[in-house]
Amino acid sequence: IINGEFDKAKAMLGTPEDIEERARKVRIAQTALNNAREESARHCMYMCDIYAAEQKRDSVAYFLELRASLDSKNVDWQVEAAGYISNILADYDRALRIYEPTLDYCLEHYGEIHEKTALLYNNTGYLYGSIGDYNKALEYHEKALTIRVKVLGDEHPDTATSYNNIGSVYYNMRDYDKALEYLHKALAIREKVLGNEHPDTANSYNNIGTIYSHLVDPEKMLEYIFKAFSINVNVYGEEHPYTAISYNNIGGIYFLIGDYAKALEFYNKALAIREKIFGDEHPSTATSYDNIGSVYHNMGDYSKALEYTVKAYNIEKKYLPADHPYIVSYEKSIQKLEELIAKQ
Repeated sequence: IINGEFDKAKAMLGTPEDIEERARKVRIAQTALNNAREESARHCMYMCDIYAAEQKRDSVAYFLELRASLDSKNVDWQVEAAGYISNILADYDRALRIYEPTLDYCLEHYGEIHEKTALLYNNTGYLYGSIGDYNKALEYHEKALTIRVKVLGDEHPDTATSYNNIGSVYYNMRDYDKALEYLHKALAIREKVLGNEHPDTANSYNNIGTIYSHLVDPEKMLEYIFKAFSINVNVYGEEHPYTAISYNNIGGIYFLIGDYAKALEFYNKALAIREKIFGDEHPSTATSYDNIGSVYHNMGDYSKALEYTVKAYNIEKKYLPADHPYIVSYEKSIQKLEELIAKQ
């Protein structure tokens, strides 16, 4: 072509009819590939339904991840797989291995200012928070918030989610004033846009109520926790993770006022749901073990307290770094309980 020998070039490339036929075969092959991908994806989801009914969480995760591997450009498939792996299995490193390349794809394909990019920043931030890297978590949640305010506006449910998640990170950092600031921003949007009976609004009530438990304000805690409980039971029923959160927080109210029998009752209700849904190696289950241990500690049953605290510690140390404040606190509690038992 460069030398102007066009007849020779045409002869080497083939006739227009040859090229058209090859293109037709490529289109057919691509259609067949797309059809095979969609069929395989459907079969993966059927298997997920079966294993979910059998409560085989590892198998559900496997087929969600298998479906995601069929098309790395399908962001929804990646998000669903990573979300299940992080929320149900609490395998945060495995989920990060899905989210990080998907975020790179969103940045390249959709750009920085896009809803899908914001979603990936949000979800990746959640994972960093779960492994105790709160600075990274804040960085990613703030990026998600910036995008959502620009794209969706100040009063969108997704914007509220970002405010909520930033507040949750500050809660984990024990900066309760900052946490309340962001959680109330989220609540204001949710009450206005979604109403007072929406599960996301209940989530805000729960989170704010939890902050007031740390500020030792039982009256405020009671107000928010029972609002959340009423919504969660009506929407989700008795055996759902959000209902477990409400039971857990009601147990916290009774713990604060010193009614330890009632605290145990509600903490055990939360534990039963979490063990059934997540199993006995999940951070949410660890929270229930820790709370039950605290009740037994205050009741003077140090052996029982040690049993549950060690259960919680053994789970949490799988997910959090050795110098994390929660791990250090567990180790101090265990040491103190062992000393108390030795004196009995």
